[in-house]
Amino acid sequence: MKAELVQVDQLVSDPANARAHSQRNIEAIKGSLSRFGQQKPIVVDKDNVVRAGNGTLEAAKALGWEEISIVRSELVGPEMTAFAIADNRTAELAEWDYEALGQVLGALEEAEEGRASELGWAEHELVNILAADWTPPEPTADLEGMGIIAPTPTGEEVHSSGVVSITFSEEEVALIDEAALILSPDEELSRHQTVIALARSAHG
Repeated sequence: MKAELVQVDQLVSDPANARAHSQRNIEAIKGSLSRFGQQKPIVVDKDNVVRAGNGTLEAAKALGWEEISIVRSELVGPEMTAFAIADNRTAELAEWDYEALGQVLGALEEAEEGRASELGWAEHELVNILAADWTPPEPTADLEGMGIIAPTPTGEEVHSSGVVSITFSEEEVALIDEAALILSPDEELSRHQTVIALARSAHG
């Protein structure tokens, strides 16, 4: 594929895009574009509909860009739709190596090149990530330290001397997951934070 520059106002956001972009997400993309420029083109179909990179297009518009780099896909119909979904899904299946991430971000911070708002993390999220030898803790460890057993599925009570068991329904577990995604784009970290907050509220 050959990249080309086109006018931003010629492109159309995908009306069938199932991937929502929060304001925080758009701000992070804006920060990245402002600092690094556009380092990879967005993907459009033959009708100038954006199939991969809708968030980048929205951020570019917000920054007042007049031109943007694109590549044109030859996929059409269901295959084009399937690609758009796969592009988003395959990216979110990746996981962070927090030890390596902490080392890299720490080096950037020392060089005063971190600038969290341009890398996608909030300042409070970087505190733990930059801590020495830190990895996302298991909810069980923190809860047991509070004298509470980690949440268990309905019907699986856990009892131990001096320990309180907390049981969440399937609906409550779903709400925890939803709240976690709102708190942070890092699902593993934010779900842990959500569970701990709920446990402290219930136990306090």
